[in-house]
Amino acid sequence: MMNWIKILSLEQIEQHVMVNKPVSILLNQTPLAIVWDGNTYFAFKNVCPHNKARLSDGKLNAFGEIICPWHEYRYSIKTGRECANRTADLATFTIEKRADGLYLFI
Repeated sequence: MMNWIKILSLEQIEQHVMVNKPVSILLNQTPLAIVWDGNTYFAFKNVCPHNKARLSDGKLNAFGEIICPWHEYRYSIKTGRECANRTADLATFTIEKRADGLYLFI
């Protein structure tokens, strides 16, 4: 059964989430990364499908792609698509900011 789960409080958002800087969190032993582009929040699995690097150690480019720090594979933070079709796509999750924090739909 799918549910909304609170993953960060407003205080945690203010302390840890900065524009275009991936944040690593662990939810039920699943590594996730959260990115805020200044308008929208995005959530995705924090493991590169190519070679298992932590994507939160990578950088976000101007096209809304997270770049893997090991081999520079690029994934859309919106769709999870690997931009050159070289490997499997990235798992993404629905996320929303509410009055009391960030919620993930899983």
